[in-house]
Amino acid sequence: MTVHLEKGLDYSRFTLLDRIGEKDLTVTWTALDRELSERVCLRIFKTPLTDHDVTNTAAQIEKARGLVHPNIVRTFDIGQVDDTFYICQQYIQNASTFNIDDITFSQCWPMLDSLIDTVIFAHGLGFSHGNLHPGNLLIDDSGQLFVNGFGLTPAVSTNIHVVNGFGLTPAVSTNIHENYQSPDVSRGQTADTVDDIYSIGCLIYRALTGQYWQLTSQFDPGSTVPHEAGAILRSMLAPSAYDRTRDLGHVREVFSRYTADAVDDDIEAGVFTRFHTEPEPASLPPPAVPTLRNKLQVRTSITAIVFFLIIALAGFVFLYLPEYRTTVQISPTEATSPKQTITPPVTQTGPAPVETARIELARTQGRDAASQMIRLQVELEDIGVTLWAGDTFNSLVTDAESGDDLYRESLYLEALASYQKTIEALEQLKASADEVSDQNIKRGDAALESGDAMAAVEAFTIVIAITGGSPTLRNKLERAENLEQVQSHVEAAILSESSGNLRDALRQFNEAQKLDPLWNPAAQGLSRVRQKINQRQFEDAMSVAFSALNRKDYASARASFEEAGKLIPGSPEPEDGILQIELAERMDQINVLKASAETNVKAERWQEAIDDFQHVLDLDVSLVFASQGLAQSEQRLSIHRQLQKFLDDPLLMQDDEELSMARQAIVDASRINSDSKQLQKQIDDLSKLISVARTPINVEIKSDNRTNVTVYRVRQFGKISSTVLALHPGAYTIVGTRPGYRDVQYNLRLMSGMTPEPIYISCSEEI
Repeated sequence: MTVHLEKGLDYSRFTLLDRIGEKDLTVTWTALDRELSERVCLRIFKTPLTDHDVTNTAAQIEKARGLVHPNIVRTFDIGQVDDTFYICQQYIQNASTFNIDDITFSQCWPMLDSLIDTVIFAHGLGFSHGNLHPGNLLIDDSGQLFVNGFGLTPAVSTNIHVVNGFGLTPAVSTNIHENYQSPDVSRGQTADTVDDIYSIGCLIYRALTGQYWQLTSQFDPGSTVPHEAGAILRSMLAPSAYDRTRDLGHVREVFSRYTADAVDDDIEAGVFTRFHTEPEPASLPPPAVPTLRNKLQVRTSITAIVFFLIIALAGFVFLYLPEYRTTVQISPTEATSPKQTITPPVTQTGPAPVETARIELARTQGRDAASQMIRLQVELEDIGVTLWAGDTFNSLVTDAESGDDLYRESLYLEALASYQKTIEALEQLKASADEVSDQNIKRGDAALESGDAMAAVEAFTIVIAITGGSPTLRNKLERAENLEQVQSHVEAAILSESSGNLRDALRQFNEAQKLDPLWNPAAQGLSRVRQKINQRQFEDAMSVAFSALNRKDYASARASFEEAGKLIPGSPEPEDGILQIELAERMDQINVLKASAETNVKAERWQEAIDDFQHVLDLDVSLVFASQGLAQSEQRLSIHRQLQKFLDDPLLMQDDEELSMARQAIVDASRINSDSKQLQKQIDDLSKLISVARTPINVEIKSDNRTNVTVYRVRQFGKISSTVLALHPGAYTIVGTRPGYRDVQYNLRLMSGMTPEPIYISCSEEI
């Protein structure tokens, strides 16, 4: 490495702060990005990267700029200082790599659930990761998962395993990616979404079994894994991409259900019952903090035991108590004499037969009434009467015991009256259950609304005990049971929000809403924090955009403004920023055209100057310098063309009208206030040509005295041997004709100052 790295060193646009880790190929620093004025994570490569890796990585980073998610580590750019390369990424404070080996699957699942949620988001935008493994999964001190490596090619991502001060253990870091890469990616093929699904399957298999998945492995996720979960995992780990499931949402649903069932198996749930059997000591679960619902259920179970004893005692009284029988003894008639004597009836002891029958009937009816009373007690217990009318019910139980005492004393009529009174009261109590249920639904709803967890649990426990519990009521009871935990998450979230730790606030609000999606403070807080995070991301994007605009990096500025516009649709700031880009680009074009026009004017390239000024006016018609420059250039070009016309062909001035135009061109050119040497030379040269344009030149024409000679537009000479003509400068045609011979023609261009040679005209070629 050419650059010697140390704390405080300025490295490109960064200032190195703290060295936080080192691997075989990279050293990692926290650094201050002086352009963005924020702390970043800087990974500096010890050995040069290939041009192919740098080009591909830069393209991937640019493509992934729109991949904004709270669980994705953002990669800002790749750069070079001398012969060293660096990757600049988002800094995650106090983050460590995901240690999948030291926790149970139930503890591991929330992280895997967040990973699946993140990957579903990325796949929805057309991105795949291709290198998912524990080394690319980071957990901050608040427990939030971050996925590293999006936007990096596998060749670069594989070399990055150090994360913000915490490196992987040697056992984990050595070729860790090979244990989670799909067969296609391992062979060097471009990663697809199904390759990410394979990697997630490897992570789930590792969490379930503690073993790495190999293609040669015997698939055995464990005997406790249900068939559905095992089948979906086997599909994720299929060697062929075509055989793998592509529905991560279904994967998430199956393993969430499996995790919930696994947790439920470890919890003994209390229920309303008349009979409660205590578990064996060896099967007792570890001590746990009882919930509000558990506390109420304990009271219900104790009451159930008491009623069971009462029922048993009543059965004993009615089934096994000996019946009282009254014996009437009548003395036999004795004959005192042979003569029969009628003896008066003997007085009987005990009740008369009618009274005996009445007592027997009362005893039978009392036994039936007792049975009815016991049934009512059991029915009331089944609907949790001790929860909503415990004192009244206990009083009626006491009344029933008083009736039993009367019955045991053979006071059957009094016992029957006591039983009937108790039965009437029990029936009234049972009839009031619906009203009690309605009252407690209202009370529970009000308690949920006000946040009174204890009152809500008590109310809905009563309602469910009475009605059996609809799904809606059980959902309300579950909300009430979770309410204290929900409120705790919301309070922690509000505290984090007030201190500016929006990520932790988002996590806490998310936890609260997972427990109770209907709790308004959680939903409102979640929406509020998301808006704040969105606003912060919006401000970051706007800041990056304006920085790029100042650097005249218009493409990056436009991309950042557009990203900001997506974060807050309809916001005017990004639109204004894009207008500023368009204005800056237009001004840059105008400045370039202005400089070119000035150069062309100076060089008297008038047509090029006219084109430049016209392009400027096409961009902004209000620019005065362009309109004036265009008019001046057009005037100069016109003068130049007029002068050059006669300079290029002086013979034009043979015509009087053309000569007049040449003189006017001299006048127009002389009026231009210019120190142009080119213009002055044109004026001088044309003036000289005009001055001699009408000076005659003697021309001698000779012939053979047999040829007819004619000078067009001048004179016909006939047959001559020699003649001299005085001709003005110009173009002349001399023709010779002779019968029987081919005509001859001579074109004469007579320039001022010329001394022409004699011209011989003779027709000598016979026809």
